[in-house]
Amino acid sequence: MLKRSSLPAITALLGLMIGGGSVEYLHRHHDHLAKEAFAQRARCMALADQYIRNNTDNDTILRLEKVDFSEASNTCFAAIRSSTALGAMDEDGWELVDLLTGEVTDVGSCIRQRDCGEGRNIRYMDRLGVIFGSAIDGTKPPQDARRK
Repeated sequence: MLKRSSLPAITALLGLMIGGGSVEYLHRHHDHLAKEAFAQRARCMALADQYIRNNTDNDTILRLEKVDFSEASNTCFAAIRSSTALGAMDEDGWELVDLLTGEVTDVGSCIRQRDCGEGRNIRYMDRLGVIFGSAIDGTKPPQDARRK
């Protein structure tokens, strides 16, 4: 039979083994999640690059502002700014694109020579940032962000 004096030592040893094992499991689980998130983001970036290539032509140039994976929606979203040559008028536009479904949410556009000034283009960029963040989080954007 065990001596009373060895019982605390055995309990402490068991506690250390269980605690150490738990910490190691948590570290490995966190590393796995980080690798998975990195792979998803890399996949989203490749899809965004492909979308930009496929939708840019002589008249329209697309620029990727942001891209990320949404765990809430299990999809990739890209915030895109476009510049289109319309003869004497050039148009700038902002849109959110679901890269898996191809669904495009128009955020707004303005004619550079006519109505992009006075902070209007800044408001569109800010609105795109808010809508992009909401899409990534899986939340509904604030009402004022959805207005044009």
